Amino acid sequence: MISVIMPTFNRERCIEKSVRTVLEQSVTDLELIVVDDGSSDSTRSIIEGIGDSRLHYIYQENAGACVARNRGIAAASGEYLAFQDSDDLWDKDKLKKQIAVLEANEQVDIVCCRTRLRQLDGSLLVTAKNHEEGFVDLTIGPVGFSTQTLVMRKTVTDQVKFDPNVTRYQDLDFLISAMSAGFTLYCLEESLVERTNGTDSITNHPGRVYDMAKYFEQKYRDIMSAEGNFLSRFFSSVLLESAYAQKSRNEAYRHIVQEAYALDPSMKTRVKDLMLRLGLFPLYKKLVSR
Repeated sequence: MISVIMPTFNRERCIEKSVRTVLEQSVTDLELIVVDDGSSDSTRSIIEGIGDSRLHYIYQENAGACVARNRGIAAASGEYLAFQDSDDLWDKDKLKKQIAVLEANEQVDIVCCRTRLRQLDGSLLVTAKNHEEGFVDLTIGPVGFSTQTLVMRKTVTDQVKFDPNVTRYQDLDFLISAMSAGFTLYCLEESLVERTNGTDSITNHPGRVYDMAKYFEQKYRDIMSAEGNFLSRFFSSVLLESAYAQKSRNEAYRHIVQEAYALDPSMKTRVKDLMLRLGLFPLYKKLVSR
């Protein structure tokens, strides 16, 4: 059986659609555990009104998505675990295709896939295109794989949990921890999840991005001390984006830019910095994503 864990907080407008894309999977031997992280809207009544015996609702006082996911892990009874967000949609055969990889190869512990990210203008952007089908090496890094793409053996979560101190990039943190513990990650090139690019983006919270960069720097000191490592490049990039999203070029802005250069002083950082200064970042992003 597959246990699907869905943390949620005040998502009454979209949670039912997300729940149904799980319950309507072509694989039917599953349970869906919705962990409500202190919602004050009608989330509970929506879930209770769906009327599927495979759907289980857990309420907790607000403690964050990582605590909610860990609560769901503790309640799970399946031999495989998957995660879904309450505002995203799964393709009908998502679980079937990912479970097939796990059952065909005992060397695979976690299977991820690409996603279709729906932008605010309605267009779709396929993520993680830099990863080819096959095993993902930790030196390259599991950047770009969101939590709702993951399906794994329960043996992974017996050893690895979500870190409550991580308020952003929880997917990246979990995968680095799992791969550092010796578990393998396999990438499916196919896009099986549709995500929505909401207003709560990194550019709206530069301080949080900076705090997480410093936290990862301490937690993964061995990785980030290596020259040209993927984690330093990643945080340098998102720090620059968040810095230039601020309207004022104050001391906090300069501090974030300095940290971006400290993490990755390469020519790529300089080029991105220049594009952002000139207001040409959208063009830069299109060119890089090709």
